[in-house]
Amino acid sequence: MNREAVGNAVKSPGLMLARNIGAKAWQALLEEVYTTPKPGLVDLYSCGAHSDMDISTFEKSAKALYPYFVQMAVFGYEMWESGEKPYRGIRRFGMLHF
Repeated sequence: MNREAVGNAVKSPGLMLARNIGAKAWQALLEEVYTTPKPGLVDLYSCGAHSDMDISTFEKSAKALYPYFVQMAVFGYEMWESGEKPYRGIRRFGMLHF
């Protein structure tokens, strides 16, 4: 699911807020990886202990997660008063998409 799919598939009064939350989560991931140096972890200068990840793959992963951050924020916005219901929806969404 890409950003356009999220925007088209989800009709919610809270969609603008959800996109903002998704963007902040995405930015937080990037700020974490750009914090340098971090011995043993991926940063701007090193893969650390991760032979399968570098700055580029980290950035791509963060971008791929953005629509899911938005979707989780939509779930939270739409179901914040309904007790366990958001967790069931999030769990179902996760099982279908991962």
